[in-house]
Amino acid sequence: MSSPAHGPSSGKIRILSANTRGFSEKKADKIKSMMENNQIDLVVLQECNGKVAFEQFKGFSIMSSPEAPYCDDVVFPKDPSKNYQDEHRFKVPKDLAGGAKDYVVIARAGSSMKVEPIDFQPEKSQKVKDYLTDNKPGSGTASRGSTPPVDDSKLKALGLRPPQLMSISVPGFQSITLLNYHAPQSGGTTNGYSGMGAKLGHEIVQRVVGELSGDKILIGDQNAHHSSLRLGYPSADIVSATGDDLVHAVASKGLKATEIKLGSEGKAFQNKASEECSDHAPLAVEISLTASLA
Repeated sequence: MSSPAHGPSSGKIRILSANTRGFSEKKADKIKSMMENNQIDLVVLQECNGKVAFEQFKGFSIMSSPEAPYCDDVVFPKDPSKNYQDEHRFKVPKDLAGGAKDYVVIARAGSSMKVEPIDFQPEKSQKVKDYLTDNKPGSGTASRGSTPPVDDSKLKALGLRPPQLMSISVPGFQSITLLNYHAPQSGGTTNGYSGMGAKLGHEIVQRVVGELSGDKILIGDQNAHHSSLRLGYPSADIVSATGDDLVHAVASKGLKATEIKLGSEGKAFQNKASEECSDHAPLAVEISLTASLA
């Protein structure tokens, strides 16, 4: 029997991403239609309402988590060189922490694909520690007994809206990490980003992504232009949504990510004037998993 052309059991996974700007039965119907018409295996949503999603996608495997888990206060360690054991409390401005919306991941029930949540822990990243202290990688500053000071202007980056992380595994293939990301926006402007918060958020996320093992894909409303992501993720493939400068997938080259054209459905979903749609375009990609070593 020949292997299927699509589907997780073949090593090919189709992912649909959308910033839904809230959620409703009509928006759910549009997402379901795009799923069926494009053989989508996995849906990742930003600015969603997890409770409504659970009601509208009964029979699917659903995981939801708040986009802004930190609320008002975040406890940061004072000294990154000491494994963040000392605490420092920092009040996160609401425009940096995000709003009361949810990340949602929807997978088809009964699939050979297994999707499991992973904690996002930038405080354990050596590259993040070096960034927060302006410590040059490999300089050995901490090992000589001195403590590099934390740059307070960068410390707030740890309180920004984080991505939702998932481990995706299929029998016979190497597992990958998926990051469902609605990058923070905040006020102000900077070249290549929609808000100062987006640039600061990617400073943290790109360092965590760089230390993740195996293939990975960062997908969602990045609040960043293609050229900015290319600078932050130089070795990755970047697939951008048609008609939207801020929605992208950043994928390991081994995943061979390609865009799935959503046609008129995708174009119609980007309609800020309609409560049934969103102000951002959806993005669908197909990725190819690497076979496990025998």
